[in-house]
Amino acid sequence: MSVYHFIRLFRESTGKSPYQNVIDARVRKAKELLATRKLTIAEVAYEVGFVDQSHLTRHFKRAFGITPSAFLSLSCRTFSFYGRNR
Repeated sequence: MSVYHFIRLFRESTGKSPYQNVIDARVRKAKELLATRKLTIAEVAYEVGFVDQSHLTRHFKRAFGITPSAFLSLSCRTFSFYGRNR
């Protein structure tokens, strides 16, 4: 099977390219890691396979509508409000 044939079949079955599927998986994993608050955004970016923090930020914002730093701020306030953090 050629690469192009595989890409076409993959897109037909999932609705997105193999590359976009990998990016989506990286962004979901990054969100999980950020929620633990154990790593910095740059460390999370590296851990999930992005070249740098800005690459993660671009894809994170596209997927979730907010930046990773805004996500951290929101999760911090949400947990603080309910007494789960700090």
